[in-house]
Amino acid sequence: MKASKSRMAVLLGLLTLLATLPAFSEQAATDTINSTGLIKYSNFTVGLNYLSAGNRFDDSDSQLNTDFARFARDGIKHISMRLIWSQLEPTYDSSEAALSSSVLNNNKRVLAMAQRYGIGVNVDFWTHFQDVHWDMPEFITSVFDIVRNSTAKNIWLRYVSAIVSELKTYASIESWAILNEPFYTPSSDKPLFQQLFADQASTIKAIDSRPVICRFTLSYTPGSGKFDSSVYDIFDAFAVTIYLDPSDPGDTRYNGRWSYWNKTVSDCKARNKPLWIIEFGDDDANSEHVRLHYERSLRLFEADGVEKAFSWAWQTRSASAESFNIYDGTNPKPAYDELTKYPS
Repeated sequence: MKASKSRMAVLLGLLTLLATLPAFSEQAATDTINSTGLIKYSNFTVGLNYLSAGNRFDDSDSQLNTDFARFARDGIKHISMRLIWSQLEPTYDSSEAALSSSVLNNNKRVLAMAQRYGIGVNVDFWTHFQDVHWDMPEFITSVFDIVRNSTAKNIWLRYVSAIVSELKTYASIESWAILNEPFYTPSSDKPLFQQLFADQASTIKAIDSRPVICRFTLSYTPGSGKFDSSVYDIFDAFAVTIYLDPSDPGDTRYNGRWSYWNKTVSDCKARNKPLWIIEFGDDDANSEHVRLHYERSLRLFEADGVEKAFSWAWQTRSASAESFNIYDGTNPKPAYDELTKYPS
């Protein structure tokens, strides 16, 4: 009887001890694993913004093949390709969108190469809301005309419709992005922007069913209070550009705030809305500083439940002209290696 009580006491002691230990069943799903000598993580996917010198994507077939073979080998399975209106519709035709056949074919070459290597593409209808005219055709006076002027807006939507109709057959397309970092100064522009979001998204959806996003800057998200929370419902995923340094809780680069980020994360979780990072990076001259920015950012995004993150940026030709470039004209920079730790 004493022996039985003694065994029972030991058993109860062991059970008590086990109850105080951390639960490992949930942690096991997020443990890191080793692969080819690198630590790989598994919770979300990464990609990069694939730029073109002159925004024409007229790189040689051999250069495109070299880039995409590298991406596929390194596990980079997502890119974002921006479309520049001034290049794709340089002249106005009253009857239909006068698309440049050469530039359009170059974009198709990128999509075809991505398809060859199993890489998905976010096709990005780029706009630069600072009235820099390199991305607007000459027949548009101001980029804000597509928001404020019904005629210009209809021309823009006609162009969008023409592009989607031309490209929709490519299986490599994963998603469409409607605008780049929309922001307003007069408050009267806010409802006009929100209407444009809805109109451009529906224009695309009428032709193709793949996801539609918008490239919101962190400082002009619903999380910042600039746009209404109703815009979450327009898009299949909510995408933001964020350049804040994860090692600096007081960072305010490009007017961002960590409070905006936290609100955006909680908003998306509450709505079960996928959250994407459509741009992140650092332009410091020190490559180790940039690598650390990538490492810390990616860990943060993973921890906060981000679904997909695209770095800014990769440009092969004229590499030194893009200060955020993670390619130096010869080899990838150390920051690029951080992307390869996250399998797609």
